Amino acid sequence: VADPSVTFTQKSLNDDTYVKDAEDVVVWQGTVRANDVEDLVIRSLEYDNAGTADDSDVDQYSFYKKEGNVVTAIETATTPETGGATVVFPDLDEDGTSGLMVPAGEEFEIFVTADVASNPTPGNDIILSLDVSEIDVEDEDGDDATVTNGGDVASGATFTLQAKGALTVTLDNNTPDATIVIAGT
Repeated sequence: VADPSVTFTQKSLNDDTYVKDAEDVVVWQGTVRANDVEDLVIRSLEYDNAGTADDSDVDQYSFYKKEGNVVTAIETATTPETGGATVVFPDLDEDGTSGLMVPAGEEFEIFVTADVASNPTPGNDIILSLDVSEIDVEDEDGDDATVTNGGDVASGATFTLQAKGALTVTLDNNTPDATIVIAGT
């Protein structure tokens, strides 16, 4: 008989740039799948930031589950650890279950969003990886389940932070020539 296990898979994201005060920007996306043995409960997750963004660059992170077109907030308003190198979601809670339920044999999407601070350091970046050694996952009896990933699950993308840009329009005294052409004549 196989042991209960869960597997996380990264979904590709493209590098992007986000400006100050940007909200709910996706910075990590993937899937989670339980094997066919039994239902599992993920109690907590941790992401490592290999980028230069720190806790002054990001106001908060949020963790979501997506099944089909239905998006469910699992844990919101999580502040990055001091220094910004770690983002911990210690209180995953889906409908009062004290965890994120992953039914046996099923798979769904999960993603992390960030709210950029009002004064981020221009050029700092977010590069998140799911730290598989810090995942707390249990079977229905409360016994630890196995995470099958051999290493961390990287986002595969770099998200660069910038200050808001400015648009400058200069007026001059030139008047453009205009000609009216009447069609059909």
